[in-house]
Amino acid sequence: KAGDNIDRAWIGGFRGSSGKAGQLTFWTRTSGGNITETVRINENGNLGIGTTTPNWNLQAAGARPFFTLSDTSSAANLKHWFMSSQGGNFYFGTSSDAYATSSVSRLTINTNGLLGLASSSPSSLLTVNGNAYLGGGAGDILTVHAGTVNYPMSATSTIKDNTIYSWTI
Repeated sequence: KAGDNIDRAWIGGFRGSSGKAGQLTFWTRTSGGNITETVRINENGNLGIGTTTPNWNLQAAGARPFFTLSDTSSAANLKHWFMSSQGGNFYFGTSSDAYATSSVSRLTINTNGLLGLASSSPSSLLTVNGNAYLGGGAGDILTVHAGTVNYPMSATSTIKDNTIYSWTI
């Protein structure tokens, strides 16, 4: 408000841990909150968002951090792709223009290394939610080295080693 001398935001530069190298910091204040450091470029050129100690070229820290790429030339609700780390799981997905009102995970890698395609909670090494197409044409081969091939139909078939079978499901 007018006449208020409280800092709203500022940029600072100071010596880094080596005593000679410089760092650049950006500070902001939330409504009614304290002024806090939000961005730092350290003496190694690493950029930190939400951290004062960035260890990589770009590091973002926070509760459920998101990186979003937005193509402003795309149609409504088709322009946002994100990646996020949440609870130890890694997500790639899309979001509506209203962000997070209809965010959909397109690829998930959970803390156990399980991969989900169109699934945010994979239960096997590879979990696909929906139809999957394997191969590109005649002569393509799907090989199962050991175990069982399960498919949803009432009849069962035995697949012999190195024998080609085809069936319609």
